[in-house]
Amino acid sequence: MVRVTRQLAERIADLARLLLDDESIDTPLQQIAELAMVLIPGSAAAGVIAAADATWTHAAAGDVADLD
Repeated sequence: MVRVTRQLAERIADLARLLLDDESIDTPLQQIAELAMVLIPGSAAAGVIAAADATWTHAAAGDVADLD
C-alpha cells in the first residue's frame, strides 16, 4: 500500500499542473512513469499511455523495450 504524504501529494499536483500547462504531453507522461517506479516498491518498469481519437503517445521508465 502506498502511504500518501504531503510530498507525494505535492508531486502529483505538480504533474497535474504540467498536464494543464504544457503543450507537449511527453514530459508529464515521462514524469508520471518515473513517479510510478518510485511509488510501487519492487517494480521493474512502468508505462503510461495517453490516447485521444486516433492518436496516442506513451512514456516508460525502468527496464523496458522501446515501443516506437
